[in-house]
Amino acid sequence: MKIAVEILGASVLVVAAVVGGRLLLEGSPPAHTGRPTPPVDPVDHAPPFGGTPVPSPAAWQARTATEVAANMARDPFATQQLHDITRPGSPIHDPSVTAPARLGQPIFVKAFTPPYADIWLTPVLSGSNTVAVLAAPVRPDRLANADFYSGFVGVFPHSLGRADALAKASVSGDAAVSADLMWSHVGSRQGYPTGMVHPFWRAVRGSGTEVLVLTDGTVVSADQLR
Repeated sequence: MKIAVEILGASVLVVAAVVGGRLLLEGSPPAHTGRPTPPVDPVDHAPPFGGTPVPSPAAWQARTATEVAANMARDPFATQQLHDITRPGSPIHDPSVTAPARLGQPIFVKAFTPPYADIWLTPVLSGSNTVAVLAAPVRPDRLANADFYSGFVGVFPHSLGRADALAKASVSGDAAVSADLMWSHVGSRQGYPTGMVHPFWRAVRGSGTEVLVLTDGTVVSADQLR
């Protein structure tokens, strides 16, 4: 059973999924939660609290962005959140969303640290603004279903595009030559602005050095999040 729950105060937003009677939380600015692929770290656990149950959907094909966009639009969890974000009194009601929310283009994000899964992130749009993000972890058989929801503020999926991330990751005499979007739970526990709906760029320099360009523009060694 999944729920979407919002707690507003001091710019904190918490959204959760209930699994096996436990509420799984992830906290990173803006705070958000999700159910990571097992094993689950005990720090993500908290007593369950109220919300609207959503039936667990059947898994769907998630091999391409086209498949994900079509299947996400029919996913019960996703459609429930699209309805509730504009419904006064719902746990995730956002009064700033004055028009019907809609789904944007899905983005594939690789898992940086095992055993977590690769995910598809789909922005929830109000006008041209991303107001929330839905996530669907991808199973080894390439099936998925929407399992996470979080409010979102900023540029989706990252404050920097690939070209700017490559420039940010480069140093004199050792330019970054590749960059891929990745995600990790590790960084949020260390105070970094990372997490399921806040991916970072993993950049590789010509020398082979790996660095991460976080969503706030900070560049850190890849080893700091392993």
